[in-house]
Amino acid sequence: MRWMLVGGGINRMEKSPHEPECMLAHELIDKLANLIGHCDLLSEEMEAGLRFANRVGVIQNAARKLVRDLIEHQRRLSEVPPAGVRTEDKIAMLCQTRA
Repeated sequence: MRWMLVGGGINRMEKSPHEPECMLAHELIDKLANLIGHCDLLSEEMEAGLRFANRVGVIQNAARKLVRDLIEHQRRLSEVPPAGVRTEDKIAMLCQTRA
């Protein structure tokens, strides 16, 4: 995203069509995908009944849930805010931050 000057000196963010809505979410999804892949590799090396295999499965399922949540977060960020709601306010509400 980049800031640009719009008439009257108002700043606005403009996003390229291929840029993720939320770079933090994008980076976290990448790291979680890496974690899930490593869990897959560990699971292949462990016996199904081992206590550690079950723990790897718990970690993997938690990472998958986080990925789904982050994808949903990005989807909501990409929605156009309702009339009268500034983009910055929408982002602040979704990300629970102050605009």
